[in-house]
Amino acid sequence: MGIMERPENKTENKTEKKQAKIHVFWETFTFQAILCVAMAILLVVFGMFFPVYKQTIQAEYQNYQKESHDYWNDIENLWGKIKEWLPSLKPIRQKDQELTGAGGEPNPFGPYNKVMAPPDYATFAPVILTTTITPPVTGRVTSHFGYRYHPITEELDFHKGIDVAAPYESPILAAINGIVAKTGTSETAGNYIILNHGNGLTTTYMHCSSILAQEGVHIREGEVIAKVGSTGVSTGNHLHFQMALHDVVFDPSWVVNLTSLQE
Repeated sequence: MGIMERPENKTENKTEKKQAKIHVFWETFTFQAILCVAMAILLVVFGMFFPVYKQTIQAEYQNYQKESHDYWNDIENLWGKIKEWLPSLKPIRQKDQELTGAGGEPNPFGPYNKVMAPPDYATFAPVILTTTITPPVTGRVTSHFGYRYHPITEELDFHKGIDVAAPYESPILAAINGIVAKTGTSETAGNYIILNHGNGLTTTYMHCSSILAQEGVHIREGEVIAKVGSTGVSTGNHLHFQMALHDVVFDPSWVVNLTSLQE
C-alpha cells in the first residue's frame, strides 16, 4: 500500500521550486547587469584615454553578442582582444583630439611631397576623369594625400587618400557608378568597402561604422553604401577616401571638389 503525500507537502514543494526559479532568475539578472555596467565603464575609460579603440571594442562586443548568448564568454573573448592591443595603446587627450581632428596630422601638406618621390604604389601626377564624381561625404578635410607625420605613431608615412571629418553615422555616398568589389574589416582600415568602376579605376572607403552595400551589387553614383565611423586605427569619426587607377593610388583632390567636402 503506497504512502500518499499530504497536500501541504505538495504545496511546499511547489513553493520551493518557484522560489528556486526566482532565485536563479535574479542571480542571472544580477550577473548580466554587472557585466553590462563593467562594459559601460570600460567604454567610458577607453573613450577618455583611447578613443582610437572605443568604437572598435564596441563593435567587437556586438559581434560576440550576435554569435553567442554566453555573456561571460563574450567578456572573456573581448578582454583577450583588448590584451592584444595593450602594447600599442597610446592615450590621446581630448584637447589633442580636437586639435588634430578626425584623421588629422600636424602638417596637412608636408614639405616632403616637394622633395621625395612617391612610393611605387602611388603617383603625384594629375589624373583627369571623364565621368562625374560625387563627394562621398561633407565635412572638413583633415588629412591630405601624400607624405605626412602619422597622427598616432607620429612617424613619417605615406597617406594613400584624403580624410574627411564627419559626424558619426553620416551617410557615405558612392563617388561613381560601380560594383561592390569587396567589403571587410582590418585592424588599420576598420570596416571598409571597395568599389570597382571599370577600366582599372577603384574607390575605397575606410573606418566606416557599418557597411550597407553587399559584394557584387551594382551601385549608382550618390547611393548610400556605408556610414561614417572611427573603426580601425583612427583619431575620430571620419572617412578615409582613396582612389586608384590600375592599383596605383592618386590624389583624389584632382577629381573631387575639396571645397564641396568642407561646406
